[in-house]
Amino acid sequence: MWSSFSRWHNSGDKVTGVFARQAIPMIYDFAEGNPFSNSTGNWMAHIQWVAKVVERLTADTSEAKAWQADASTTTHAGNGTVIVTDPPYYDNISYAQLSDFFYVWLRPLLRGIHPDLFSGIVTPKVEEMIAGPRFQDPRQRFEALLSGAMRRMRERCSDEFPSSIFYAYKQQQEEREGRTSTGWETMLNAVVAAGFQIVGTWPMRTELTERSNARGTNTLASSVVLVCRPRAADAPVATSRQFRDELARDLPPALDQLTREGHIAPTDLAQAAIGPGMQVYSRFQRVETLGGQLVTVRNALAAVNQAIADYDQQQEGSLDAPTRFCLAWRQQHGYREGPYGEAEVLSQAKNVAVDDLDAAGLLTAERGLVRLLPLDDYGPDRPRRLGSITAWEGCMRMAWHMLPGEHGGGVQGAAEVVPMLSGAAADAAERLARILYNHDDRAGDSANAYVFNTLVTSWTAIREKAQSLAEAPEQTEMDV
Repeated sequence: MWSSFSRWHNSGDKVTGVFARQAIPMIYDFAEGNPFSNSTGNWMAHIQWVAKVVERLTADTSEAKAWQADASTTTHAGNGTVIVTDPPYYDNISYAQLSDFFYVWLRPLLRGIHPDLFSGIVTPKVEEMIAGPRFQDPRQRFEALLSGAMRRMRERCSDEFPSSIFYAYKQQQEEREGRTSTGWETMLNAVVAAGFQIVGTWPMRTELTERSNARGTNTLASSVVLVCRPRAADAPVATSRQFRDELARDLPPALDQLTREGHIAPTDLAQAAIGPGMQVYSRFQRVETLGGQLVTVRNALAAVNQAIADYDQQQEGSLDAPTRFCLAWRQQHGYREGPYGEAEVLSQAKNVAVDDLDAAGLLTAERGLVRLLPLDDYGPDRPRRLGSITAWEGCMRMAWHMLPGEHGGGVQGAAEVVPMLSGAAADAAERLARILYNHDDRAGDSANAYVFNTLVTSWTAIREKAQSLAEAPEQTEMDV
């Protein structure tokens, strides 16, 4: 789709009254619903959703007012302001340029009703708070503007109620110290420097998996809400050792809650874990090494990533011996053949025999070579063995049903695998799926990472379906 619209020419500091036609390429990757139909996306459905929210508000609402202002320079209303904000996601979206496509159609209709909002020919762009390539030194500019906005929030926020910051940003860059995210680092720098302390983390499912750019991909499904309060003026200074000790103490229980109670998607876990990790870091006035050097937000994020990796290793240790072998072999060889001698050494370390794994149908060992069975070999032709399979086999069987396409049984098929697992093995299968996702994601294997992410995000539905099948034994089971 190509859109043409009028814009003012800038000539130095002088604005000339000449209109120019500029074509901006826009590609829609899905069909828009007819707003006047009864299909998804129709006008009345949207109105009804808004009406449902209004009907269920827990308190009477007063009249509200919206206005356009620069968040980095605007002075908020008097003290006690409750702040809920969703800051720009670094360089992910050029909001103003995207808005222009719609703005030029709305302006003729609404500038008489909202003259302040539609006074310009196009949307303002000079003050836009993004790390866009059109700005000189975009990262430094973004951080300065965001820091200014956070400082003003800190000056005016309520002491009684927390401030909430929504964030959903996955972009990462590899660093020598560990895996960090430029967008997260910049945002957290601004939060901490402004004098906020993170006191809680609420992952919220805000993105639909049915949206076009989420189908078959590992896009984020959750936003992370950072719950912040002003940090006490007498907050202590910590050593880097103290910070790491408290991180090792506080982060694993938080990860348990996120994974075992919240069932947060693996693709979201690294982002969600930033909250409880930075909760430790931000409780201190600052963190220093023994030599007096500052432990930066970047250093803290690297420590959080390492703590997540340590947590994964601890989870691996709780798996059964055959599963630990298969996991280690897959991490080294994938589904390719490897030397029998190497497999034998690994099997001794995992306290399991290669021949037993071959007999269990988890691998093939012949001609001096060992190969794990690929995911396709865990389909409907594999015999059922109630209550006796390993976490590895259970995870592979269920993952087969989550493969894209129509050959698997989806949630129904995966649920019929659950009776083959003992209670502990079923929980271990979910932990294994998370570990496999993390490995495949780091290895850049997006296809396999997608399958295991889908398995985990469907876990609650799988267990509920398995329970309903157990309560209705007369229901016909599909062959697994």
